[in-house]
Amino acid sequence: MDNGPRGPIIGGITAILLGLATAFFYYYRNGNDHYFLDFTTTRYIFILELNAFEITLVGLALTLGVYSAIGLFSYYLDGPRVHIGRQGPQLTDGTAAALGIFSILTAICAVVFALGVVQEWGREIVGVSIGLGFVFAAFVLGFFKQGFVGEEGRFDEREDGIPW
Repeated sequence: MDNGPRGPIIGGITAILLGLATAFFYYYRNGNDHYFLDFTTTRYIFILELNAFEITLVGLALTLGVYSAIGLFSYYLDGPRVHIGRQGPQLTDGTAAALGIFSILTAICAVVFALGVVQEWGREIVGVSIGLGFVFAAFVLGFFKQGFVGEEGRFDEREDGIPW
């Protein structure tokens, strides 16, 4: 079975195009931007209000972006040729480093989210922190699967002659 970077690259380009489409639809409909004065810090805060269609486009873009990055990393680890059958975990130095970095980033986002809720920070800080936390958690799960689980959940032909 051939493994190539074409699918993840197309997915990444599609994610970028979906992000641009979100910006286009938002500005085309003259989105409801709100500026309001935060009296605790005496600064103006910008609130971007997206409708349901635009939120769907953002979700699709983030999903495609995460899967594209994990697919490119899988291509980097497995190479251009993937063999049918079971493949063990591949915990390399790059996988371990990425797993550690994204785990720390996820924990930082969780702490910022918790502090933001308790200390009543603005909803933009709380929302961005939890959103980034979920994106980083998706990367953690992808790297964990690649590093520790391998391909144990695949149902392909076996190479030892047993038909299941």
